[in-house]
Amino acid sequence: MEGTPETLKLSNRQPLSDESRCRGAIYGLFIGDAQAGERSAIIYTIIESCRRRDLDPYAYLKDVLTRLPHMTNWQVSEVTPEVWGKSRKTLQRQAASLTS
Repeated sequence: MEGTPETLKLSNRQPLSDESRCRGAIYGLFIGDAQAGERSAIIYTIIESCRRRDLDPYAYLKDVLTRLPHMTNWQVSEVTPEVWGKSRKTLQRQAASLTS
């Protein structure tokens, strides 16, 4: 490489986190523009978030994608995997107590 130490100096950016490296690797897997990789990474993140909480990703996505068009921006926080899972467990307990 040619250049002086001043011209080769790195910027003051922070080193990449593991998450950033993984995201970059995921983007690189897809042919097309970066937006396709970003969208896929979002879906993968949602699915893994469900799995970490012992939720069925298919049931979560089916319910949320059905309800989402009728929701306001203020209600979106009600359908995060964490909140959705807690509300489902509460509903299951209530249903179990009714059948007992």
